[in-house]
Amino acid sequence: MSVKSAISNIGVKVFQLLSQVALAYFTNRVLAPEGRGLVASLSTWHMLLFTVGYLSVPIAIYNLYASNKEKRAAFAGNALFAGLALGITTALLAWGAFQIFPVWFENMPESLFMLILIGIPLFMVQQFHLSVLQIMGHLDVYNFSFLFTTIVNILLTGLALVLQAYNVEYAVWILLSTWVITLLYTSGQLLRRLDYKWSFDSALLKRMLHTGYIAHFASIVTLAAQRLDLIMVNSILGQREAGIYFLAIMLTGTLTIIPSAIQSILYPMLAESEKGNTIAISTRMARMTFLIMLIACAGMALIAWPAVRFVGGTAFMEAVPLIYIMLPGVVLYAVPVVLAGLWNSMGIFKLLNLSSVVLLCIIVAADYFLISWFGLVGAAFSAFTVAFAAFMIHLFFLKTAAHIQMPLTAVLPGKADFRLLVSTITAVLKRKSI
Repeated sequence: MSVKSAISNIGVKVFQLLSQVALAYFTNRVLAPEGRGLVASLSTWHMLLFTVGYLSVPIAIYNLYASNKEKRAAFAGNALFAGLALGITTALLAWGAFQIFPVWFENMPESLFMLILIGIPLFMVQQFHLSVLQIMGHLDVYNFSFLFTTIVNILLTGLALVLQAYNVEYAVWILLSTWVITLLYTSGQLLRRLDYKWSFDSALLKRMLHTGYIAHFASIVTLAAQRLDLIMVNSILGQREAGIYFLAIMLTGTLTIIPSAIQSILYPMLAESEKGNTIAISTRMARMTFLIMLIACAGMALIAWPAVRFVGGTAFMEAVPLIYIMLPGVVLYAVPVVLAGLWNSMGIFKLLNLSSVVLLCIIVAADYFLISWFGLVGAAFSAFTVAFAAFMIHLFFLKTAAHIQMPLTAVLPGKADFRLLVSTITAVLKRKSI
C-alpha cells in the first residue's frame, strides 16, 4: 500500500468532513434543532431503505470480481440493471408501507418522504458503479466522486443560503439533485474507463444476486447499527432531540473517515492477494487503525465542547456529554469496519448472517429500552453497547473463521505498531512510500 493512496483517501474524507462542518454551521442556525432533526431523519430513512433494498450487490462484486476479471464490462452493465430494478422495487414497497403503516414514519411529511424515495434507484446505481470502480483499482475516480458530491452540495446549499431560501424542503431537494448529478459523473467515468462498452451477463447477474442475497442480512444489521438510533430518537423523543443527537453522531462519525478510508484501500488489495496473506494484511491494518482511532478520539474529547458550540450553537450543547459517552464505541467499531473486507473476501456470509441475528436483537432492545428510559443519554449508551457487541462478534470470527487463537491480541496495537505508525508518518513527511 502506498502512502500516497492512503493520504488521498483520507484527504478526500477530511475535505468532506470540513465541508460538512462548515455547512452544519450555517444550516443548524437556519433550521434550528427541529428542522435539522427532520432533515437528518429523512436522509436516515433514505439510507436505511437503500440498505434494505440493495441486496448487498457491492459485497457480491467484491467477492466475485477476483475470479471474473475478464467480465469487467458485465459487472458495470449488471450493476446498472440491478441498481434500477432493486431501487424502483424498494421505493415502491416503501411507499406502500408509508401508506399502510403511517405510525412507522412519525413526523415524516409525505411530500418530502416521496422525494427521498425518488432518489433511491439513482443512489443505488451510483453506489454499485462506485463499487466496480473501487474493485478495479480506479481509486482516483472513486475518491474524486466523493469530492464532487461534496462540492455540488456546497454550491447548491450556498446558493440557497445567499438567496435566503434555505428551508427543510429545499434541503431535501438539494439531496435529490446531488444524487442525480453525482450519478451522471460516476457512471460516465466508469463507461469511459471501459471504452464505452457495457454488457449484460445473465449468468453473472444471477451469481451476483445470489451471493448478495446470502450476505444481505449482515449488511442490513450493519446499517441498522449506524442509523436505527436516530430514527428511534426522532420517533420516541421528537425532532428537537433528533437534531441534537444528529450533531453528536455527526461529530463522532467524522472519525470514521479513518477506518472507511483504510477499508476502501483494502478491498482491491485483498482481491489481488493470495488467500494466505489476506488475514495477516487485515489484522495488521486493524491494529494500526485501532491505534490511530485512539489518538483521534482523544483529540475529539478535547475539542468536543468548542466544536459543538461552534457548529451548533447554544441550542445544541446537550450533544457534548453524548459525544463523551460514544467515543469509546467509535474506537471499537473501527475494527469491524476494517475487517469487513476480510470476511467478504472469504465469503463467510452464513456465519455473518447468523451472528447478525444476535446483533440485531441487541440493537433493537438497546435502542428501545435505553432511549425510552434515559432519553438522549440512553441513546448514546445504546450506541456504545452496539459498538462493543460488534467488536466482540468480530473477535469471534477471528477465532473461528480465521483460526487465530488469541484474537484480542491480533487487533490490539503494540509497540511494533506504534513504531510502524511513527515511521509511516515520517515517510509521509519525506514524501516516500511503503
